[in-house]
Amino acid sequence: IRTTPTVRWLLIINIAAFLVQLVGDHFLGTNILEMFSLVPSAIFDRHRYWQFLTYMFMHADMFHILFNMLILWMIGSELEAQWGAKFFIKYYFVCGLSAGLFYLGVMSIFRGQASVPMMGSSGAVYGLLVAYGIIYSERMMLFMMVFPMKAKHFVMILAAIEFVSTVFYSNAGVANA
Repeated sequence: IRTTPTVRWLLIINIAAFLVQLVGDHFLGTNILEMFSLVPSAIFDRHRYWQFLTYMFMHADMFHILFNMLILWMIGSELEAQWGAKFFIKYYFVCGLSAGLFYLGVMSIFRGQASVPMMGSSGAVYGLLVAYGIIYSERMMLFMMVFPMKAKHFVMILAAIEFVSTVFYSNAGVANA
């Protein structure tokens, strides 16, 4: 798979942010995750509006960033090649911002002003997956790297898994919403 320029930059920025976060929070005692993850109570109480953008570059652990970056690389490069860089990056950030707003709404309506942080590029990546499932609906993909299925079914299964994760396991602090 040929890595397109915008996807390459997103990969570099995400990995660099993860390394800074990892070194800072685990070895230097900083609170990078607290400051840059999307925390509903921080939005409402401390007006940390930058978190709507920065949460997309924070990740919970190695598996979280690995999965997101793998999907971004595999699917994002093909979408960027078809759409062009300008539309691709706009779509990516609209999906990420929409996921952040949705999470904020869910947490404020159903759980009060929660302090559970949301982090990761999952919202933007799942937006890419939905677009891919629509555009390339008949293309075969491997679910769990084993089971072949059409892209449209692959995306529906992932959406169902994410919905269940959001409703029943949203305290994980990962961008399920």
